[in-house]
Amino acid sequence: MWSDTSDDCPTEYGNSTEGGLNACPDMDGDGWADSIDDLPMDPTVWSDTDDDGYGDNLGSTPADACPDTPGTSTIDRYGCVDADGDGYSTPTQGWGVDSGADAFPSDATQWGDFDEDGFGDNYGNASWIDRPENWVGTYIDGAQDQDACPMQPGTSWQNGILGCPDSDGDGWWDVQDAFPGEASQWSDVDGDGYGDNESGANADACPNIAGNSTVDRLGCIDTDGDGRSDPELSWTVVNGGDEFRLEPTQWFDSDADGYGDEIDGFEGDQCPDVYGLSFNDRFGCPDTDRDGWSDPDANWTLDDGADAYINDPLTHIYVEPIVVESEEENFFTSPLMLAVYGIAVLVLAGLAFVMTRGPKQPEMKQFAQVPMQQPMMQQQVAMPVAQANPYQQPVQTQTYAQAAAPPPVVQPDPAMDYYNGLLSQGYTPEQASMYTKQYFPQFNS
Repeated sequence: MWSDTSDDCPTEYGNSTEGGLNACPDMDGDGWADSIDDLPMDPTVWSDTDDDGYGDNLGSTPADACPDTPGTSTIDRYGCVDADGDGYSTPTQGWGVDSGADAFPSDATQWGDFDEDGFGDNYGNASWIDRPENWVGTYIDGAQDQDACPMQPGTSWQNGILGCPDSDGDGWWDVQDAFPGEASQWSDVDGDGYGDNESGANADACPNIAGNSTVDRLGCIDTDGDGRSDPELSWTVVNGGDEFRLEPTQWFDSDADGYGDEIDGFEGDQCPDVYGLSFNDRFGCPDTDRDGWSDPDANWTLDDGADAYINDPLTHIYVEPIVVESEEENFFTSPLMLAVYGIAVLVLAGLAFVMTRGPKQPEMKQFAQVPMQQPMMQQQVAMPVAQANPYQQPVQTQTYAQAAAPPPVVQPDPAMDYYNGLLSQGYTPEQASMYTKQYFPQFNS
């Protein structure tokens, strides 16, 4: 019982003892009169200077962590400023994120950032419910800046993937980046190793078709694998396309004769700047008569294999000409005429021998039949008439003439034979005549 002299509330029943008021009503029984108890219903709190509902006094439950500043934080600490109202206090000096303060004080859907990469641990993508159980964060509908890799620091931000490792800093998660080490490229739709970003490094000239070209353009079809892309309507040989798409050792043909400019390649053009169709002694050089043997020039002579007769498709090897003064002389000194001469000599010699060995026996018989009783004079007169001179050769005019003039023999004409041979091969009379006169100057068709 309090005496009336010490009862501060003489007309009211009470049992307060603190704060200079005795015997006044104290509903929570904390010793503080209700009239001066900031929280008259909380026996642990009687002082709340900032009037935020959290006590200042020692032993208050819960105690106000910021007794001089009203606040609504309730999770990391009580009674401190919570700007976004998510329960986590705004960081202050001496109480930062490491202590538990809100890592995102202006975002009510985020507060934690375990890997400290600036993206929140909470997620709002319902499809992520299969995340590993040990990952931090919780599902919050509508969560902003959700960290797709909350346990790994990262700077990715492209394609809706935030906070994952991004080695080249292009915004693409390394796992999704086709070129994690090249910031100007990240996509490779056709998978040929060349990026789809046309303004980036090593841009794919054919982004939708896998290719292996590397010289004239990148990432286009290169059938023979020589680095030059196959030509097409929008990229021709003029642009640099491969003129020999099936031959890996050739790609350009400057003179358009079908032989490549690479001298060490297949059928390399030895006259790359001059159109030519030669293919026997060398490739791609002028060949006037189209026999495959190139025309000689200052750097390629007959000794090297050039065509000795550039206007004659039937021959190319040089032959030393036989000097003939005239066709008439050639005729009378030909082997055939020499044979005729020999036969004529043999015939004449035989006739001479026969005439020298003429018949004698009949003359002797005629001489013997002369009667012996005839007078000497008669015999002497008759003898010259009847006796033939054995030393006189009979004149056989007809027979000699036949032996001396044998029947005429048709002589071969090599010039005409050569001319006719060209005609049979399809040459015109003018062409055949021109080629024939090269070897038979006196020929006249």
